[in-house]
Amino acid sequence: MMLYKRIKIYMELVEIKAKLASIFPFLLGVLYCVYNMNKIKIADSIILILAMLLFNMSVDMLDNYCDYKNASLEHDYREKTNIIGREGLNLKSILVAIIVFISISAVLGLYLVNKTGYILLLLGIYSFCVGIFYSAGPIPISSLPLGEFFSGTTMGFVIILITVGVNLGGFNSLTYKEVANIFVFSVPSIFAIAALMLTNNLCDVIEDRINGRKTIACVIGQENSIKLLYIFYGICLFGVIVNVILRLTPATYLLVLLTTGKIFKNTKKIENLPVKNKSFKFAVENLGMILFLQFAGFFIGVVI
Repeated sequence: MMLYKRIKIYMELVEIKAKLASIFPFLLGVLYCVYNMNKIKIADSIILILAMLLFNMSVDMLDNYCDYKNASLEHDYREKTNIIGREGLNLKSILVAIIVFISISAVLGLYLVNKTGYILLLLGIYSFCVGIFYSAGPIPISSLPLGEFFSGTTMGFVIILITVGVNLGGFNSLTYKEVANIFVFSVPSIFAIAALMLTNNLCDVIEDRINGRKTIACVIGQENSIKLLYIFYGICLFGVIVNVILRLTPATYLLVLLTTGKIFKNTKKIENLPVKNKSFKFAVENLGMILFLQFAGFFIGVVI
């Protein structure tokens, strides 16, 4: 029982449920490469996903660490909400784990850079900077109205672009048109991930304002954030249709549209009760459905 509890605490510390936002864009990048370019490097892809997951876990640990350290004492966030304070975790041990995870991820990344070229290094540095400064620094990205943009584009687009580049053995063969196509392909993932982040922020408006954060939800308010959430999901689903029309994906990719009714029902539940521990799970469910059916629809089309 003690081991189970420790594992459960660790899973919450690294926010394991949010790893869908890394794994599925990676898988979509692999399928895109197979479908549009007939290329795949299995060993390099495995190294890449390990590097991504380790870094993603370190970023989420850092996020919880910084939220704990920077939390205002005007409310009980530290003691009752944050996993570190709630479970009495050792701050020094968490810092060590963050450094170890980032270091291993960096070594794996540099190995791939040696094989694919400097563009991967630039994309990796950008991703590292976004990941680290999303939570750390005097003015973290997560405390600004830019959080949804950086998280959506980094995880929804850059991960896919990196995956394609690694499977091609480099980025030099990619034309501007192909990069533009990869961006269009990434639009559903970008906005699905941004919607998750927006839901997180609109559910935390009261605490964030007390802590002096200026997320987009704090700036425009909960009511307008809900409207923006509907827009994000609308763009996501429209992007699926555009990808099929442009033949960047097979027609089976339209399976994603089966989630339309459920997505907007879940969004309505978030609108009716924008409370983190009651409604955030609906945003997680939406992201899971969208990303899974993107993968399933694409995979079926590739096999056929």
